[in-house]
Amino acid sequence: MRLVIIFLSIFTIASCSTKKSIAKLTEKDVQFYLRKGACFGKCPVYELKIYKNGYCKLFAEQNYDKLGTLEKFLSKEELSALNSEFVKSNFKQFEREYKSRIPDYPMAVVGYKTNSKDSLYTIKGKLERPQVVKDLQVLLEQIAAANDWNLLKALEESDVAIEESEPVINKNEIIIEPEKGVHLAKWFQEIRDQYGVRIIKRISPNLNYWLIGYNKNKITGEEFLKVLNADPSIKTAEFNNNTKLR
Repeated sequence: MRLVIIFLSIFTIASCSTKKSIAKLTEKDVQFYLRKGACFGKCPVYELKIYKNGYCKLFAEQNYDKLGTLEKFLSKEELSALNSEFVKSNFKQFEREYKSRIPDYPMAVVGYKTNSKDSLYTIKGKLERPQVVKDLQVLLEQIAAANDWNLLKALEESDVAIEESEPVINKNEIIIEPEKGVHLAKWFQEIRDQYGVRIIKRISPNLNYWLIGYNKNKITGEEFLKVLNADPSIKTAEFNNNTKLR
């Protein structure tokens, strides 16, 4: 009985000590950061902060098992391994922002702080970022996706932003991604007369995504989308999406 009381006393003291250490944490103590934005599908939307002592706080807004503020601790080994990967990447060598015109892909912000004297260095972008940055993001996403989070406060309606974007399908425009090796100019020439296809723009200079239009008097949007998805020269095809505020 005495051993049980001693154990409970030690546990209580440790718990109080942990709560005090968490209470003292500020934004300056954030060492790793990840913000995942919305997409036109069901992408998880959340903000993850990992502090220098291994304390993690997650604010889950959409498409996550538990919505609200969650917390957990990383072990010293987990924190050290994560830090090692960021150090190896020479994180500050990358640009702070990589522009993108791809509509249906979530924006992400990855942040890292090398030491207490520095400020959090963040990198914002979508697909066009360097692979190393995307790999680091995956490490943070794996932490966020783990099932060992404790819910501190459930999300209330008042916590959700009023100006929330929602997708609006534009059936007059289609985004295509040709297969590798396809002679695009020849493909456009062959399909132009049949469906009145026109190139609106290339969505990104670094990626093979194109925004095209077509003659609605010759074919409906749904029918043309089926034609494109059945075309062996086209890898993917989807209607363009615009956003509006609710």
